[in-house]
Amino acid sequence: MSARLLHPRVALSIALGLLVLAGCSKRVSVWVSRKDHFDIPVETATRLIANTSNGEQVVVGVEDHGGKVVIDMDVRGGGSNRTEAQAALDAIAVSAKRDGDTIRVSWDWKSTKKPDWSAEVAYRIKLPPNLDLNLVTHNGRIVAQGISGNCVLEAHNGEIIADTTGARVSASTLNGDLNITTIATDISLETSNGNIGAALKTDGDVGGSIVAVNGWIVVTLGDSAAAMLDCSTTNGQVYCNHTLSRPLAKKTSLKGSLRGGEKVLRVETQNGTIKIQ
Repeated sequence: MSARLLHPRVALSIALGLLVLAGCSKRVSVWVSRKDHFDIPVETATRLIANTSNGEQVVVGVEDHGGKVVIDMDVRGGGSNRTEAQAALDAIAVSAKRDGDTIRVSWDWKSTKKPDWSAEVAYRIKLPPNLDLNLVTHNGRIVAQGISGNCVLEAHNGEIIADTTGARVSASTLNGDLNITTIATDISLETSNGNIGAALKTDGDVGGSIVAVNGWIVVTLGDSAAAMLDCSTTNGQVYCNHTLSRPLAKKTSLKGSLRGGEKVLRVETQNGTIKIQ
C-alpha cells in the first residue's frame, strides 16, 4: 500500500498537538486558584489586545459600559503538591493596562517556571462594542459577542464563536471549529481539523476566504448578501441552494455570481463537503 503524504497544515496541527500533550505531561496533581479584577477607563482607547495560554477568552460588547473595560480573570496554578501549586499561582503575574490607544491584557511568569508548575488563565471581558479586538489564545476557546469593531481572533486547540457587526473579521484556529455570524464585507476564516459555520448577513458584496482542512463548511448567505463564489473541495461535494449567474458547476467545484456580486468569496476544503445556503 502506498504511503499518503499529509497536507502541510495537517502535519503542523499534529505537531502542535503533540507539543501540547508534551507540555501537559507534567506532574501536576494539585490546583489552587484566585480571581483578579480590573476596571480600565476607555478614554482614547480604540482597540483591545488580549493574549493567554491555557485558558478561554469571552469578550462581550455592552452598551452600558460606563466608559470602562471590565476584566475578570480566573487564574489557576498547578503543581505536584499544594505547596508547589501555591508557589506556581503566586508566580503568575497578570496585567491589564491602557497603552495609548490600546488596552492590553496578558499574563506571564514572575520567575523561572519550575518543570512541575502549570498555569491556566481565563478572561471574561466587557467593553464598549465599537472597540477593535485582537485576541489570541492557546489551548482554549474564544467567544466574541456584540462587537461592532473589527476583529482578529486566533486560537490554537480551541473553537471560535463570534457575532460581529464590524467591517472586517478574521478568525483562525488549529484543531477547532469556527462558528461566525457577521455583516462584515471582508472576511478571512480558516481552520485545520475543524468545521466552519459562517452566517454572512452582509448588505451587499462580501469577499474574502473561508478555508478548512479536514472539515465541512456551511455558508449561510443573508437575503441581501452578494458575492462572486469560488468553491472547491478535494474529497467531497459542493452544494448550493442559490441561483447563480454565469455558473460553472462540477461535483467538487462551483463558480458563479450571486445577486451580481463582484467580490470573490473563496470557499475551500481539503476533506469535506461545502454547502452554500
